[in-house]
Amino acid sequence: MSTKEYLLNLALGYQASQAIFTAVKIGLLEQPESFECEWFADAKGLSKDGVARLVLFLERLGIVKSVGNGQYIVNSEVQQILIGERLIDFLKHQSNCWENWTQLDAMLNHKHSRGSQAWLANDLPRAKLFASALHSISGAIAKRTIAELKEMWRLQPRTILDVGGGLGSFAYACQQAWEQSDIAIMEQGCVAEVAKDYGNIPVIEGDVRDEKIWGEKKWDLIVMSQILSPLDISDRNITLSHAKTHLSQNGAILLVDFFDDSSTLGSARFGLHMWIVSETGGTLKLNWLKQFCAENNFRLIRLCSSEEPLPILLQKK
Repeated sequence: MSTKEYLLNLALGYQASQAIFTAVKIGLLEQPESFECEWFADAKGLSKDGVARLVLFLERLGIVKSVGNGQYIVNSEVQQILIGERLIDFLKHQSNCWENWTQLDAMLNHKHSRGSQAWLANDLPRAKLFASALHSISGAIAKRTIAELKEMWRLQPRTILDVGGGLGSFAYACQQAWEQSDIAIMEQGCVAEVAKDYGNIPVIEGDVRDEKIWGEKKWDLIVMSQILSPLDISDRNITLSHAKTHLSQNGAILLVDFFDDSSTLGSARFGLHMWIVSETGGTLKLNWLKQFCAENNFRLIRLCSSEEPLPILLQKK
């Protein structure tokens, strides 16, 4: 592929993304059987011409295909990935963030502020979608990272806290790795309510920056997956300091996050999104973390994984 073709494909991808997000929002990609455009439009109260145009574009993308007599069906492989692997939750969540991307030029001209996640505190349906979206992506990352940590660390943590853990991707990965451990999730707002209904791991409800919600308990392992990067620098220090205070004598903090200093390209997938919605750019400076470790007597150990988000273990010296 030439550079010109590559750039054109990227530009057209903007339109393709909008078409896919729209198809996800109206439920078209969840259709279990073949359908006619007119029937689908009537069932959803949508424009018949609009649905026909959308389906034609999706057919060109290979997402749906014609089966004759005006009938279409969603590509079975696409549907398996969307529904079977829960990628559809991630796409539904991303569709809610589309406005932030379409106003990127306005943001650069100081005419539009970055997106706010205040809805996490008071919009339960959207919070549920957000938590499910992250869980669909982070579940595999959590299992891989915890398996690597268990092999490298060789310690049996008795108490584990998944800070800002959403539905508990890391908490449940830890539960599989260390079945006898006492595990909890720390979350706030509507996400905490969703997490309580999701599984059997208890949820500590409150803001991670608030010292009061940490209580008196000491934890052998504290996990922070993409918790620090959305915070400003002062809040990052506060949150890490709380974790340090509530760490047991031989405990460790596992950070799984995006770092500006890393050479891997995974941030193009998630970090760019965080750059749009976060006030801080959505990434951490590795030198900042090294300074924190030096000031607080921690060893910084990077796990072997080369993928982003990067897993880094902070262990007391």
